[in-house]
Amino acid sequence: MAESNKAMSEAVQSLAEARAATSTSKAATTEIAAVHKENDEKKPPKYDGKDADIWWTNHKDNLTTKVTYDEDGYEEVETTEFGWKEFKKALRAEFFPPHMKKRKRIEFEKFEQGDMSVQDFYTKYLELSRFVPELVPNEQERAQKFEEKLDVNLLSHMGAGDFTTLKDVYARASNAERIEERRKAAVKMKAPAKEDIPHFDKGNNFSQDRSRNYDNRGSKGNFGKGAQVSRPLGVLEFVYAP
Repeated sequence: MAESNKAMSEAVQSLAEARAATSTSKAATTEIAAVHKENDEKKPPKYDGKDADIWWTNHKDNLTTKVTYDEDGYEEVETTEFGWKEFKKALRAEFFPPHMKKRKRIEFEKFEQGDMSVQDFYTKYLELSRFVPELVPNEQERAQKFEEKLDVNLLSHMGAGDFTTLKDVYARASNAERIEERRKAAVKMKAPAKEDIPHFDKGNNFSQDRSRNYDNRGSKGNFGKGAQVSRPLGVLEFVYAP
C-alpha cells in the first residue's frame, strides 16, 4: 500500500512538472509569435533572392565538386572544400563585378557630410565603406576617413583629437552637433522680434511705426502728456528729445 501511494505521488509530481514545462513552452512560443507579429506589422524590406537562387542552382555543382577522369575515361567526382568563405567570394565575384566596385570606390571618395545630420552621415558612411575595404583596412583608418569627411564647421566645434576608433569620432561629432543645435536655439530665442527693431528708409530717416503715438508733441517738440511710449527711451526718443 505504501509503495502504491509512493508511486501515485511520483506520478502526480511528474504530471505537474510536465504541465509546468508545457505552460512555459507555450508562453515562450506566444512571446516569439508576438515578436514576429510586431516585425511583420512594420513591413520591413524583404530580399526575394531570385537571382541568387538561380545562380546557386546553376553553379553549385561546379563550386562544391570537382570532376576528373581516370585513365579509362571514367568520370570521378570529388567534393571540394567549399565553406562560407568560399561562398562569399564566389557570390561577390558574380554580383559585385569590377565595374561596380570602381563605381562604389568613386562614390566613397567623393562622399562628404554636407547638409546631412551626423546620424545620417554615419549610416551612409558605414554602407559605402563596406565596398572599399582597401581604403579603410583597419579601425583607425575608418575613424580618420570619417573625420576628414565631416563638415568643416562641425569639426571646428569638435576640437583637436587623435581618434583611433570610429565609435569615438562619431560620439564626438554627435555631441558637437547637439551642443551647436542648442546654441542656435538659444540665440534664436534671444533675438528681438522684427517689429521691435527700428528701420531706416533710403533717406536715413526712421520709418515710423503707426501703432505708436510718437507725433503727440507740443510746439517745442516735446512729447505731450498723452504720448504713449511702450518701451524704454531708445534711439527714436533720443532724436526727438529737446
